Amino acid sequence: MKRLRHTYRGQQAEGQSLVEMALILPLLLILLFGIIDLGYYVYSYASVYQAVRRGTDTAALFPPYQSQLGSTYNTDDMCVQVVVNSVKDGAVLVNFDDIAINRNKFNVSYYENPEGASVLHRYRDLGDTVQVAITYTIEPLTPLFQMVPLGDGHGRITVRASSMRTVVGRGETLVADAKERCKDHADPPACEAQLKKGCQPGP
Repeated sequence: MKRLRHTYRGQQAEGQSLVEMALILPLLLILLFGIIDLGYYVYSYASVYQAVRRGTDTAALFPPYQSQLGSTYNTDDMCVQVVVNSVKDGAVLVNFDDIAINRNKFNVSYYENPEGASVLHRYRDLGDTVQVAITYTIEPLTPLFQMVPLGDGHGRITVRASSMRTVVGRGETLVADAKERCKDHADPPACEAQLKKGCQPGP
C-alpha cells in the first residue's frame, strides 16, 4: 500500500513538472527569440554603418572623376565598382549583392561648399564633400518578430546609413604605373584611363 502511495505521488510530481515546463517554455522561447532578433538588428545596423563608412573613405580617395547627378550612373564603370566593392568588403552578415544595380539602395553624391552651404556638385574636386548612402532591409532571424507588427508588419526594418567625407585626392595615377598594372587587363586602354581617375581595374 505504501509502495503504491509513493508511486502515485511520484507520478503526480512528474506530471506537475511537465505542466510547469509547458507553461514556462513558451515564455523562455519568446525571451530567447527576442534577444536573438534584437541583437541581430543592432548588429546589422552597426555592420551597415561600418560598410558605408568604409565606402566613403574609399570614395574620398578614389571616386569617379565625374558624377552625373540626377541620373543612373553606369554600374559597370570600374570607378563605381571600386566604391561598391569597398562597401561589400566592409559588410559582415549583411548581403549587399544588389546595391550596384539599385540606386535606391546605394548612392554616391558630391557636394561643393561655397561659404559653408552644401550644394550638389557635378564635378568633384579637392575640398568638396562626398557622401555614400546605403538603404538596407534587415530581416528577422526567428519567427517571433515576423508575427509582430514591427517595421513593415512582418518584422522587416529598413535602415538608411550615410557618411560624408572631404575629398582628399584627385585619384591621379602615373601613366607608367597604369600601364604596368593594366598590362594583363582585357581592355588595357580603358583600364589605364580609369586608373588615371584613381580607380582600380576590374578583373
